[in-house]
Amino acid sequence: RVPYMIMGGQAVLAYGMFRSTKDVDVTLGIGPDGIDMILDLAQDCGWKVIPADARRFVSETFVLPCVDPATHVRIDFIFSFSPFETMAIARARTFKIDGIDVRYISPEDLVIQKVVAGRPQDLDDANWIGPKSAGRGPDELRRALRQFEDALNRPLTKDLEGILKP
Repeated sequence: RVPYMIMGGQAVLAYGMFRSTKDVDVTLGIGPDGIDMILDLAQDCGWKVIPADARRFVSETFVLPCVDPATHVRIDFIFSFSPFETMAIARARTFKIDGIDVRYISPEDLVIQKVVAGRPQDLDDANWIGPKSAGRGPDELRRALRQFEDALNRPLTKDLEGILKP
């Protein structure tokens, strides 16, 4: 009932690159006011909510970290309703996993997300995914990153140029 997409390391794995990741990052198409729905989901699934005061933590960070006690896998629910994430959720790709439809961030949006994050592992991921992200074209990726450059006041398109080189 909640628009979502899997992103981060799990999405990199979905697109075929083997890499280690310790969590599942789920971007939700709702703001922090939707926390009760996610707390109910966590309870129904038997997941442990990590912060003692989940509502305060989410209001400060927009993230609800949980852990599955059976597998010890961490699940980070990221509350977001920014224009970029709303569009990225709409463009998400669906994969069948054990007969269940699971929505993953598109390769193009994953490249943007990884370049914005800017950590060495993220840029390595973006370099690997870059050739798979030709669907929207380099000009559209540049435009999206310029918006982040303006908002974050830091250069990003130079990292994209290295990724887009054949």
